[in-house]
Amino acid sequence: MSSYAALHQVLLSSAFVASHASFRERGFRQRDLRFYFELFCQWSEWGRPYSASQIQTTQLTRQIQSLIENGYVKKLNRSSRSPFLLTRLGLIEMLSRIVTLREDEAHGIFLFAFYFSKVYRERLIALVREEGKQFPVALQIELEALLDHRSMLDDKISSVKKRLRKLSRGLEDAEAASKLASNLFARNIPLSEVVKRVEESHPYEFNALKPLSELIVEIPPEAREWELEHGNALRAELLWKPAYALEEQFLKYLEGAKKSLG
Repeated sequence: MSSYAALHQVLLSSAFVASHASFRERGFRQRDLRFYFELFCQWSEWGRPYSASQIQTTQLTRQIQSLIENGYVKKLNRSSRSPFLLTRLGLIEMLSRIVTLREDEAHGIFLFAFYFSKVYRERLIALVREEGKQFPVALQIELEALLDHRSMLDDKISSVKKRLRKLSRGLEDAEAASKLASNLFARNIPLSEVVKRVEESHPYEFNALKPLSELIVEIPPEAREWELEHGNALRAELLWKPAYALEEQFLKYLEGAKKSLG
């Protein structure tokens, strides 16, 4: 799932929960769902044009129909214009879609999910409780674990540290590969031998899919030496160092947030 699709799912699921909570007496309609979806987009996507957060009526219709078929949404009457409510199962499913994130999920998606679970945790558990006559202890424990923002934060910190280690290794390899190539070319070592030495000492990430020796012949001849000597160094300087700095800053924020939670 792309980052945009993942964000779309988190925000739309949140919109279903917000619409259900706001209109439990009369049920919610598509316009309510649309409003909350676009509001949450505005919260989480600063700087995007307003049109980028809009959702088509046909998309909402298909989504609602799919949720009805799966028992997650119910119509309050037989009318084609009937309002809707989430079932208890639907509430739990929406909450799961909001907080169940991939390890490498985009930071913006994590922040919204973390905010949602931290700020509304007790209200969300109460909503699920109110949707049935009984509230088994097992269900309460399941919900508390699902909406455990501390665990979410710990998982994200672990994920960012893992990415920092990966970026650090990539930076070191790129700089070392560039230095090795430069030294070899300075000694008039043939290109084919330079490629072989670099490939053996510092294989790039996709070397198993396409070895450097194979990739290099696909590059225009006049650019091959430049890629080995300068391309690696420039990628490290202009792509991976800024990425490392951003991840490092985000980690500081996350660790500060964890400290503030006590």
